[in-house]
This record gives sequence, C-alpha cells and structure tokens, in this order.
Amino acid sequence: MKKYLAYSSETYLLPIAELLLLEKSSGYEDSGEPAVLAGSLKHNQKETLFCGAGVLEKAQAAGEEYYPVRFVYYTYHPLPGFFINLLKPVKRRFYQEGIVRFHMRLKDILAMNLKRGVRDEGNAYNWTNKRWAMSLEERHKRYDTLYQSLKQNGYDDKSPIFVMINRNLGARDQLFQGHHRLNICEELGIEKLTVCFWTSVPSPGFMAFFEKIVSKIRGMRK
Repeated sequence: MKKYLAYSSETYLLPIAELLLLEKSSGYEDSGEPAVLAGSLKHNQKETLFCGAGVLEKAQAAGEEYYPVRFVYYTYHPLPGFFINLLKPVKRRFYQEGIVRFHMRLKDILAMNLKRGVRDEGNAYNWTNKRWAMSLEERHKRYDTLYQSLKQNGYDDKSPIFVMINRNLGARDQLFQGHHRLNICEELGIEKLTVCFWTSVPSPGFMAFFEKIVSKIRGMRK
C-alpha cells in the first residue's frame, strides 16, 4: 500500500529551542513554515524537523520562545483510513507512539480544546470498560495519589500526556491520555506539561465536517 503524507489538524506552540535540537529529516526543506515529522517508537524513529529551521532561527533571534508548528507523518491513504477508523480494535493497530517529549504551556493546550471531557475526583478512573473497573474508594485513592504527587513534586517529565494526531474520526487531533493530569495541573496552576505526540491513520477530508457536528452535539449534551 502506497505511503501518504498526512498532516495534524492543529498547530502546536512548541519551544523553539527544543525544535532546533531535532535532527533534520531526510529530504529536509528550509523553505516554508516549520513542521515536525512525527516519530515512531515501534520503528525506533525519533521526531525530526521536516522543514523551516530558518524561520525558527529568525524567530528565536527576535526573542520569541514558542512557535506554531504542524506535525506531518507518512501513513496510509485516507480512503482505506476511513474503513480502518470504523472499528476501534482495528484502528488501534495503526497507532504510532512518538519518542521525543515536548514541553507545552497549559494555557495553550487548554485553548486547543483537545480534551474529550473532564476527569476530576468525582469521575476519576470510572472507565466504561469493565476490565478496568475499580471501586469508588480505589478510584479516589488513585486520584489523590496523583494529585499529591503533582502538588509536591511538580510535573514529572517521565509521564507525558499523549496527544493523538487525527484520532477523532480520523479527522481531528485529540487528547489520548492524560485527562486526570491535565485537570489537576489546571487546578494547581502548574504552567508547563510534557507532551508526546502519537499518530493514527487519517480519514478523508469530508470526515472533518462530521467531526464538527458530533463535537457540537456532545457540547450541547454537557
């Protein structure tokens, strides 16, 4: 199956210093807006700078600390991607876990509306999957342990939140794991978090229209 170059649905404000530390991709181009080629832990491929180092260097020289970038990655064409995304067990097989950890500001993450809901002490770890079921006492204890750890030690770089590129219907980036940490950081006023970017197979462009409708309906139900 022919490989296809896909793009994240969102741009991410990432530290310029961290972006310039990335190696340049094979076939790198200096022209154009900066973009990061997503990595893959499975294939031992770290994130690389796809294009735009010159732009980043100029921004850094001008005193800017963050710059908006998109992620790109090679994957399957959106047409088979549409059928892959219909079944959760199938689409999970195509997830690719990133390697490099980036540091993002909490305010920027919240502004992007990547969350799939709020996970607080009241509904923490209340999974719909019965295999992961816990008692109310266990759920509260686990949440409190995480809360106290973040309060006393700050954010642990070894436990990044995971953002999945093109996860929602294969058309929109979405927070994959880390809702509890994100909520606690917001409550405690922790300003910076560690983020790892994963990728999934994209669906055709028209799915973005349905994603907006679904998101709107979900918002009305809250």
